[in-house]
Amino acid sequence: MPSFRIVAVVGSAFLLQACAANRPREPGPAESITFAAQTAHDTIVEGAFEGTAVIRDGWITMVVPKATLTFPPGPPERWRSLTIRSFLAVDYRLGAWTAPVESTPVNVWRFLEFPRGPAPEGRTSITLKDTLRYLIPIPPGASLAMSRLAFEVEWVTLYKGYGQTESNFGFSGPLVTTRPPDP
Repeated sequence: MPSFRIVAVVGSAFLLQACAANRPREPGPAESITFAAQTAHDTIVEGAFEGTAVIRDGWITMVVPKATLTFPPGPPERWRSLTIRSFLAVDYRLGAWTAPVESTPVNVWRFLEFPRGPAPEGRTSITLKDTLRYLIPIPPGASLAMSRLAFEVEWVTLYKGYGQTESNFGFSGPLVTTRPPDP
């Protein structure tokens, strides 16, 4: 009988410890990070983004006060369909990632102020004067340590009477948060 009591006491202790370790947690404080993202340099439209992201309660709120887009020579009307969306690139590895959810795209045509007069011969860079804002859900089970903030710049290119959607992607550096680990 004494061994049964020891087993019961030890079993109860393990059960209490397991319950205490899995107690529901209160939402933690918001985590804020700064980021910069740059698209590839070998496509038609390039983009550079700088801002802050606040991570809280399963959502990321991004504020991008500085966004610069670079365009090839040509008429500005080509870019009426230009949109930018943001997402969390989950399981990020160079050249491989998934994007299970993304923000609502923002058509930035109204923010573009192309130079007046004859079109410049080289590429034109335009810094948006308005701040871009995105709300991104964090997919269930996503590891922020293995994720990056990402932007997709998307446009329609016309080819002899039909349009084709093209895009360019830019990624932030690794997401590093300032919150200390949970005890």
